[in-house]
Amino acid sequence: MKPLSWIIGGGVVTLVVACAVIWSRNVEVIVPKDFRGLIRVRPNPSAASPTMGWFKLVVEVPPSGELFLPSLDVLRRLHRQRSSFSDGSSLPFVFPGDSFEGVAFQVMNTPPTQQVFYYVGTRDELIEYLKVNRQRLYSVVP
Repeated sequence: MKPLSWIIGGGVVTLVVACAVIWSRNVEVIVPKDFRGLIRVRPNPSAASPTMGWFKLVVEVPPSGELFLPSLDVLRRLHRQRSSFSDGSSLPFVFPGDSFEGVAFQVMNTPPTQQVFYYVGTRDELIEYLKVNRQRLYSVVP
């Protein structure tokens, strides 16, 4: 009977580890309903950790767009990211150069710093934002 209990025990441990790996590779960013503008994510060791959802880490952006996480590793390592508004409506996640219509959660190409930037809005809104703020955004001190 001991070998059987070892097999069952090993299977449970494997399942727990597999779930942790799956959770840590899926990230959902929830943005306040009707939010438009820059989201700046910065590290703060005393910040609350992302919550665990069903097979994903859930990161909620505050209305200010200033998000603090204990570490930026969750956003910098290889992961699958999804975004939505707080009311559950869809918010497409796009990379620079992607073609899209309407409002989207856009990854911004910025210099490597101790911050990560995203923009929520249309492509035209992002272009207008960058016309006014490019210098300030690209000269952010880590």
